[in-house]
Order: sequence, then structure tokens, then C-alpha cells
Amino acid sequence: MNFRQLGRTELQISEISLGGAYLMGLDPLKAEGNTRQLVETALAFGINYIDTAPFYGQSKSLLGHALSDTSCRFHLATKVGLDQKTLIIVLIVSYGV
Repeated sequence: MNFRQLGRTELQISEISLGGAYLMGLDPLKAEGNTRQLVETALAFGINYIDTAPFYGQSKSLLGHALSDTSCRFHLATKVGLDQKTLIIVLIVSYGV
């Protein structure tokens, strides 16, 4: 996996990210297990940048459960705003060792 420095920070972000927009899939009953498997696979491949947003359905909750017991370092980005028409600000929070 290739990494890039995030702006003027010392954070090394993977060039490929895991997007949280379509984590629910076709079967909501399998969403949590599928998300956990997807996150574990992404982390195993060296992806350490995960993106989510309030407009991505249950993405934040699903990712929260999937990442709750990982020991891998990752960077989680989200957007905030009142609705899709307002200014979107990206927040990046780093977790892990």
C-alpha cells in the first residue's frame, strides 16, 4: 500500500480509502457482519483511511461496531453539516497504536 502525508501533519494516509456510503448492502440483517469483514479485509491490505458521513445511512454506527476491537491504526474522516446543501467540513480523527 502506498501512503501520502496529509497536508502539513505527520499523518500517513493510505492512497486508497474505504468509503462508507454503501455498507448496508442488500440485506440489512447481514450489514454488521459484512461491514466487520470488509473493514478487517481493508485493514489487512493496509488501508488506514476510512470515510463516512451523516448522509451514508447507518455507516457511522456500522463502522463504529466494526472498528471497536481493532488494534490497527486508522484515520476516520466524516463530514458535518445541517443538510446536503450546507458547507461540508471534513474532520479526520486518528485512532490506534
